Amino acid sequence: MPNLRFNIKDLNQKQLVEKSNKESDAIYSKESTRKGRTIEAIRMSNLYGLASEQFLIEKCGFNDDPRAYKDVISPQGHSVEIKTTSAKGVAKMLNTCDYWKVSEPWRQLPEWLMVFESEWLSGEYILQGTYKWNGQSYADAAFDWQKEAKAAIDLREDELWLANPVWNISHNA
Repeated sequence: MPNLRFNIKDLNQKQLVEKSNKESDAIYSKESTRKGRTIEAIRMSNLYGLASEQFLIEKCGFNDDPRAYKDVISPQGHSVEIKTTSAKGVAKMLNTCDYWKVSEPWRQLPEWLMVFESEWLSGEYILQGTYKWNGQSYADAAFDWQKEAKAAIDLREDELWLANPVWNISHNA
């Protein structure tokens, strides 16, 4: 597993906050998803979890999954559930996802799951693992998203380099 780390400060804060506010407002609008929480508590929780998604979108070539309550689509086209938890919460998060996949099919959890660790408010995140549903539980697995992400990142860097106004020189030939 690569030592994939980031800090929330490295992300586009405007996009992250806008996405968090939009999702938080949708969650808060229904009691079934609000579950007695304040809008501020929902926003903080969403910001904490969405940072991992935003990192994958901004830095690793993933795309936002446009479906409601879905996370990201890998460079290879896999729908991927993203979870963020503390180091002590990883096993519990995996068990929760296993339960949801089996007992709450309406959630439509995808085959792939990525879990990031972050201590609340630290700002530091690390990819803990990539998992695939094996019919009974999410088990350690890997798909070659890193290779696809590198190609996507290289392409973005090339596009930025070419968009630099310095290269937009008119020639009198």
